[in-house]
Amino acid sequence: MKSLNNSKTNVFIGFVFSLSIITLGSCKTEGCTDPKAKNFMYEADKDDGSCDYGGCTDPNSLNFDPDAQYDDGSCQYNGDMLIFSSRNLTFPNSFISVHVRGEYIGALSSSCGASVITCTTGCASLNFTEKPEGIYSLKFYEISQTSSTTFDTIYKSQPESFKVTGGECNTFVIQ
Repeated sequence: MKSLNNSKTNVFIGFVFSLSIITLGSCKTEGCTDPKAKNFMYEADKDDGSCDYGGCTDPNSLNFDPDAQYDDGSCQYNGDMLIFSSRNLTFPNSFISVHVRGEYIGALSSSCGASVITCTTGCASLNFTEKPEGIYSLKFYEISQTSSTTFDTIYKSQPESFKVTGGECNTFVIQ
């Protein structure tokens, strides 16, 4: 009779031991364990195969990701934009100061006489090519310099929006 009780006890201990191993093994947090993946989970200690390797797959972009497995639409490009002035600057020593998103990008010192302004028009212009594509706000100031240290703002524009598109030239005309 003793051997039967020992046998039951051994089965019970084996069952408890197996259950403990299964329970302890299932307490692991599953998720992406690769720190290079977009959805990396610091607390994950068991990889569940869900790692996301999206990114920019265009080698011509500013933020090309050679490890990206698919393009997630995040590519950025240098913007191609020419900013022209067709405004008649009649005051002596006057120029237009151009600010994009509040940052000074340059000045135009003469007006453009062309009737149709394109990216190839040869007249006073600012080349705007160092920003990634997107929507930008532009404000300009018509300024007269009356002495080496005195400047007078003759006209200040309202902010205007324009779109910079990578890979193609656009024109923005200050009227």
